[in-house]
Amino acid sequence: MKRSPTVVFGEWAELGRDEGMEKGHQQSVDEMLSMVLKGGKQFSFIDAGCGNGWVVRQVAKHPECMSATGVDGAQQMIDKALKSDPNNSYNCADLSK
Repeated sequence: MKRSPTVVFGEWAELGRDEGMEKGHQQSVDEMLSMVLKGGKQFSFIDAGCGNGWVVRQVAKHPECMSATGVDGAQQMIDKALKSDPNNSYNCADLSK
C-alpha cells in the first residue's frame, strides 16, 4: 500500500532524518536564494513543504525579510520547526488538497 508523503515525512522527523535533508539540499537552496534575494526590497516569505523549517530560519535572517512562514503537512515537522524557531510562523496543512 502506498503511504502518503505526509506520513513518511512525519516519520522522518521522528527519526531525525529531516536533518539530512538540510545537508543534502543546502547548496541548491543557497543558489536559488542568492538569485531571488538580490532585489534590495523588503519581502515576506512562505515555504510550502517547509519540513523542520531550516529554509524559513535561513531566509528570516535576511535583512530585508519582514516575515517568514513555513507550511508542512506533517505535524511532527511543524513541531520540530516550532521547537527550534519560536520567532517565525509555522502551520500544519495538507497542501495536496
